[in-house]
Amino acid sequence: MGADVTGRGYVPFSAAIRRYPPLMAAPWQRHWTVAVGGLTDVGFSPDERFVLAVGHAGRGVFDCESGERVGRDSRDDWRYLDQATGMAEGVGPIESQVVRVAGLMSGRALPSEHAGWRLARSGQGLVVEGDDGSSLAIKEDEDVRACGFSDSGRWLVVATASDLTLHAQSVADDR
Repeated sequence: MGADVTGRGYVPFSAAIRRYPPLMAAPWQRHWTVAVGGLTDVGFSPDERFVLAVGHAGRGVFDCESGERVGRDSRDDWRYLDQATGMAEGVGPIESQVVRVAGLMSGRALPSEHAGWRLARSGQGLVVEGDDGSSLAIKEDEDVRACGFSDSGRWLVVATASDLTLHAQSVADDR
């Protein structure tokens, strides 16, 4: 491992640390996945504490940190969605807010680039690539309805017809 600088048969911890680089967490990690049937569009609340899921069975609001559903409206008449602007009325804790959504019904897309990260579709799903050459493959067998970064770049959402998955950027990544 290194030269014995103590005369006791081992290398001091500080010397070992200098020799081996620190292990870094992956820049993006799956934070949570929830089942949401008939999902068509998604969007983040302005403060990015919540993600709004819109679908054929109404709307649901999920806490970005816990993945817990904190709001639900089963109204399926689509009056809460303005397809021309891609804006949807919130429900539950974001009831008084209007959220920009992306997906099939709105015809809009979430940002696919943020601070050196790019999201691209591949034959097996999605790939998140960094300017430094790092990447994360997101295998997705279902039809992706919407995907992209939150405005701050803290979150990456992937919505299929049946699931909503939120990925979080590692705090150690200082981009």
